Amino acid sequence: MSVPPRVLILAADVGESHVRMARVLAGQLTGADPVCDPYVVDDFGVLGGALTRTVYRSARFHMVRLRLSYRVAYRLSMDISPVRSACLAGLARLGASTLLRSVIASRPDVVVSTYPLMTAVLGHLRGRGMLNVPVCAVVSPLGGLHFWVHPGVDRHLVLYEQAIDDVNRIAGRDSAVHVRPLVAEPFFQELSRADARSRLGLPAEGTVALVSGGGWGVGDLAGAIEETRAAGAGTVVIVTGRGVEARRVLEQRYGGCPDVRVLGLTEQMNELLAAADVFVTASVGLSCFEARLRGCPVICYGFDIAHVRDNSAALARHRLARSVRSRRDLAVAVETALAAARPPALDTSRLPTAAGVVAGLAAG
Repeated sequence: MSVPPRVLILAADVGESHVRMARVLAGQLTGADPVCDPYVVDDFGVLGGALTRTVYRSARFHMVRLRLSYRVAYRLSMDISPVRSACLAGLARLGASTLLRSVIASRPDVVVSTYPLMTAVLGHLRGRGMLNVPVCAVVSPLGGLHFWVHPGVDRHLVLYEQAIDDVNRIAGRDSAVHVRPLVAEPFFQELSRADARSRLGLPAEGTVALVSGGGWGVGDLAGAIEETRAAGAGTVVIVTGRGVEARRVLEQRYGGCPDVRVLGLTEQMNELLAAADVFVTASVGLSCFEARLRGCPVICYGFDIAHVRDNSAALARHRLARSVRSRRDLAVAVETALAAARPPALDTSRLPTAAGVVAGLAAG
């Protein structure tokens, strides 16, 4: 009996989207043709202690607390080519040897990255012939792609069709493959608004606004609650993810309000997006795709910083979401969304799966 091809999937526990995509891909690979043996590593430490200390441990502090330092560093690396090249070289110098040892020890037939810094180092290794197995990279955003894409990567698994030209421009012709989004299978199954609301215990009548601060619970969540209520939302559900402090503050402020429900990390985003009439997101992550699969209009607001700003601007440019910066503009956007007909759910049934592309590379 032949041994299934082994697929090493590298993620990072920075936010939620990277790990969620890795786990969805792993589940798909067990049913792929050929069936593969997936192994998920979501530990940033595979890039080595020096890079972990330099980047990972300070990421949340600079992104959420200081912000200005993160904005400046991001803009310099994205907009000035020599700075970007120096950053990529620094990543490779700090992380390549440790990551290569980890990959070799796993003995994979294919390596997949769902996190941009992993992609940058893997692309360096593959491009210089130091890694002799195919490398795939998941490209989940629409804007700010330079650290998600690398010429050394064999295939870029692109979630947004509109990003394909940019990916091929950066990485080389035919590098991008438009794939079915890496979200949980229930998002592809029929679920009516009435059934979703019943499961969640939400009012059957009236409008519902869903507000999310992503995995870290970031952004102007209180402002989003106030403006969605002012715009006419009958019920507001707020998701703070792992943001314990954000949840505590909002529960203290809105605990006595029957029209506001505060949640932490939840496994019910499928039901919430099916139940909601509008989705206001600060993190502009994978949940934007989940909302489109449920036909829920998306508004990006509350955390207008660096990569989030680039991605929300790109979504707005392609009319896949509204992007607003002020509370006043948010109220107008929410009111418009609540008054409009619900957009059709995104149909991705004809797209190849990421697992199918990866399995094809594994089979040779």
